[in-house]
Amino acid sequence: MALRTFEYLAPEYAQSGIDMSKADVYSFGIVLLELITGRKTLEDTKGQSFLRWARPILSEKKYMELIDPAVQDSVDLYQLFWMVRLAEQCLDCDPKLRMSMHEVWYMSIPSSTIASTHRDKAFLH
Repeated sequence: MALRTFEYLAPEYAQSGIDMSKADVYSFGIVLLELITGRKTLEDTKGQSFLRWARPILSEKKYMELIDPAVQDSVDLYQLFWMVRLAEQCLDCDPKLRMSMHEVWYMSIPSSTIASTHRDKAFLH
């Protein structure tokens, strides 16, 4: 493991060292949060680690404080808020409450794509 990349590790993996199926979802949530905030986990964020800075903002639903100011005015805020909610669900400390990677995939594609995929599958059978 590279030095100072501990924030990518799911809490259950960091405690036991045993690979859990939803640990990848947790790591994906970290990467998604980095993209949303425009920050890296290694950056000092107001004297705190990346997650210690982000978790209270997530729990208080102050999403605008998370979003990178460089993109706030140039993208659809609804989509950004949706991405923040997805990241928040990926970062649940309890692996039983965390989504599976299949659920993350399903949530990350537009509903029109899902409808056409199901329609195409029905057509093929």
